[in-house]
This record gives sequence, structure tokens and C-alpha cells, in this order.
Amino acid sequence: MAVRQLLRGAAAGLAATVPMTIAMEFMYRYLPWWQRYSLPPGQITARLTRAIGLRRKTERREHNLLTFLGHFGYGATVGAIYAPIARRLKLPSLLGGVVYGLAVWFVSYVGWLPAFHILPSATKQPNKRNALMITAHIVYGASLSWLLDQMRETSREEAEQPAAMRYAGR
Repeated sequence: MAVRQLLRGAAAGLAATVPMTIAMEFMYRYLPWWQRYSLPPGQITARLTRAIGLRRKTERREHNLLTFLGHFGYGATVGAIYAPIARRLKLPSLLGGVVYGLAVWFVSYVGWLPAFHILPSATKQPNKRNALMITAHIVYGASLSWLLDQMRETSREEAEQPAAMRYAGR
């Protein structure tokens, strides 16, 4: 059961990264022109590839692929972490997801990313860029909780079917 829960969380986290990314791209267009530099997933990829000596060897297409893989991989990982937590929260599902999304933003952008010198702290970022990233993490958390609810509901419905129907694919 625990492995299945983690896999569902990872799948939900991966899928929740899609609306988050769309929200980020949409809001990015409305930033003042002087704040339209690379968003954090691209910055993180650039810093990490530079740190391991790949930055000069990485072409734009490869950088974009690594950014995509890192961003969606992190979304899946954070989703897997949330799945067992979600069952224990004493909050409504949507609220729990939003709180979790905000916690992921805070722990990442005020916590470990600055601590490891990957990105400057969110406290040093312009307010509009912070608002963009906070909103994107709210979208992620809400989507994550909704997707996990849908997966649980589907799983519950399948469990309630007679065994013969489950194996017959109905």
C-alpha cells in the first residue's frame, strides 16, 4: 500500500506540474520587462550544470530538456512526499494541497536553494516574481490534491467492483 501511495503521489505531482508550468509561463508575460529573466527552473538548471562542469558544453536545446526534466522530476518527487502526508492532514483536501504548495515554495526558495547557493533567497527577489512563483505553487498544490482525490476515488470504485468485473476490465 505504501509503495502504491508513493507512486500515485509521484504521478499526481508529475501531472500537477503541467498546470503549474502553464501558470508560470502565462504570468511571466505580465512581469515588467526588467524582471523577464529566466524563471527559477531554468536558473537552477544553469547553476547545477555549471557546478558540475557541463554549462559550457550544454546547448540551448539540451539546457531546455534538462530544465524540463528537472522541473517535472521535482514535481513528481514532491508529489510522492505529499501523498502519505495528505491522508493524515486534518484539513479539507484542497486547502491541504494549497498549504503544501506554499510550504514547498517556502522550503525551496527561502530554505534549501539559498542554503546550497543555487538561487538567492526569495526575500531578495522582486515582489512580482515572488507573486508569480507563489501563485504557481498554489496552482501546483491545488492540482496535486485534486488529482490525488481523483485517484483515490477511482481506486475506491475499483475496489468495490466484484472481482470478476475487475479482471474482465469493466
